[in-house]
Amino acid sequence: AVCLSGCLLSLPLVLIEFVPLYFTMDKLMEKARHEAVKIKREAKKLAEMESILERNMREAMSDKHYGCANSVMYEIANACDSYADRQKVLNRAWEKLESTPDRWCRILKTL
Repeated sequence: AVCLSGCLLSLPLVLIEFVPLYFTMDKLMEKARHEAVKIKREAKKLAEMESILERNMREAMSDKHYGCANSVMYEIANACDSYADRQKVLNRAWEKLESTPDRWCRILKTL
């Protein structure tokens, strides 16, 4: 009976020692979740910062084996009226034209 009561008395002490560790791990997991949400939010902001012209150029000069819509091509052509946008389009076109030959689909669509 003495051993049993001694074991019962030591059990709560053991649990008390682990309680701060549990709360520390819980706070650590909460902090990790919070950081993951912040990273996801920042990535979403960066994805939305792409302008309509950049999105249209990405679609028009992609590796996909199908063409893009005429409306996309029309919007890119209209954007070339502005000097700054024309420079963006030409720089992206030259970048795609300098691709390696195994990216033939991208080169063909850019032309």
